Amino acid sequence: MTRPVRVLFVPLYPRIWASSRYRAYLWAEALEREGFRCRVLDPPTSPAFRARYYATLFALAPQFDVVFIQKKLLPGPFLRLLRLLNPRLVFDFDDALFTRPTDLSDEAFSERAG
Repeated sequence: MTRPVRVLFVPLYPRIWASSRYRAYLWAEALEREGFRCRVLDPPTSPAFRARYYATLFALAPQFDVVFIQKKLLPGPFLRLLRLLNPRLVFDFDDALFTRPTDLSDEAFSERAG
């Protein structure tokens, strides 16, 4: 008997935002109904919780078969660490790739970030 595929969803926004609800939360529920094991890592509610959020992400990533990242651009060092912990990353980008998420500083887009 094979074990179910485990998927970690990392949405950009909480469930109340339509883009994350449709691109992560509802997909996780649909996959669960099909036998997958899913967890959605809710985004931090304030900057004060950001360190705990990333610590949780890095602790969970190796436990899943796939990490599904919804519209989130991680700072370069964080992405490299996540890729070391779990190289099976799926990025869900929407049609506004040319815009910068409001939760990232300009530093994340500098030459040093990559």
